[in-house]
Amino acid sequence: MKSEMIPKHLLTLGALQKELASENLSLREIVESFIDLQNSKGDPNKCWQTRLTEAPPYSNRGRVQVPLDGLMIGVKDNIATSDFPTKMGTDFWEGDKGGFDSRVVATLKRRGAVIVGKTKCSEFAVHKRTTTLNPRYPECEPGTSSSGSAAAVASGEVSIALGTQTAGSIIKPSSYCGVIGFKPSFGEIPRTGVLKTTELFDTVGFFGRRLEEINAAYLATRVEGNNYPIHSRERSRFAKVPYSSIEILTGEGIDSPTAQLAHELESYAASLAEDLGLPLKIKTFGEELFKIRESFDLIYAKDLAYFLADHKIEDKVSGELLSYMDYGNSFTSGHYNQAKDLIKKWRLEYQYLPLNPLYVSLATSSSAPLVGKPDLIDANLLLTSLGFPQLSLPIIRDDCRKIVGVSLASRKFTDESLLSLAKTIFPGDALDVTSY
Repeated sequence: MKSEMIPKHLLTLGALQKELASENLSLREIVESFIDLQNSKGDPNKCWQTRLTEAPPYSNRGRVQVPLDGLMIGVKDNIATSDFPTKMGTDFWEGDKGGFDSRVVATLKRRGAVIVGKTKCSEFAVHKRTTTLNPRYPECEPGTSSSGSAAAVASGEVSIALGTQTAGSIIKPSSYCGVIGFKPSFGEIPRTGVLKTTELFDTVGFFGRRLEEINAAYLATRVEGNNYPIHSRERSRFAKVPYSSIEILTGEGIDSPTAQLAHELESYAASLAEDLGLPLKIKTFGEELFKIRESFDLIYAKDLAYFLADHKIEDKVSGELLSYMDYGNSFTSGHYNQAKDLIKKWRLEYQYLPLNPLYVSLATSSSAPLVGKPDLIDANLLLTSLGFPQLSLPIIRDDCRKIVGVSLASRKFTDESLLSLAKTIFPGDALDVTSY
């Protein structure tokens, strides 16, 4: 997309702030740019649950510039907003107004961002597919519960959108829709006012067309200060620890790509290792891998049954979700606590490894499958279970030339290092991707 054709609200964050500071552009004009685009396009990809239709009376006069000035952002519909209803992908709260802002939304607004709408999400952000279409590949799936946010970015409607991930709901849609996805370390972005599906895994993150906006939004919204001493200590501890190796995550129980995609991943990882001067390894797991998957599934089902117990109404909830909640209730507290202990032990083991590997994997085991076709097993659940920061970059293509994301992940609290590395290997705009 040539720069002169880019709508004002899709300019880079740096360009927006320069225009605002010089008063060549007003905040109202930026919001109107988003609204004009919506009026001209409609919502062909069914990304939005609701969105702005009229620009509030913004003024630049006397405005103090803040980090996210001019940034228009979409918000997944399981994250509370005062300006828009929050429906959690269901009909439970049909017609209700937004009551309050989640903490992440309040912080974004305080730092200058404008919330332009709520993006569609799965029923209670679980497994049921939405009506959202994949803007790059209309005949294909857009991904899991954060698909509305991924599609809103991929269709060029916003530069950035909020999503959530419990297993792979940021990384998978970003890969399928060919945009950048970033799941920060577990606990880095506050979850107050975000639908809780499981205490141990739910993570707030971002979709974007450029790393510039993702990095700025992450730094603006992560928890800071004396109330978070562990975060401050651990970020400081790992800030200057260099990566020790590139470790490829692939194989039985991790993913299931075609031979061509497995080769593409290994070639990319080898090239990256050479560029960074690091040794290249294949990461192997034993029986722990399958125990982790079993433990995750048990915890997720049990927590959903607990957190959504008041919503277990047959004519309001899908049969699939009801069955999954019944499955969760079939486990005893003893089974549940054993599973949680295993996950926590695994997290501690990988957090304090003597070395600092960079884990490289396929963000999804295939490009976006045809609508109705199932997803293949991938590495996302494992990386989410570890609480690692994880990035999906639209870097490789399958033998049909469809984009498949490459996932980069590293130990918890190394988010800044991961984003800094990503900016050196993917400096551009995901929507300008033509070939790799």
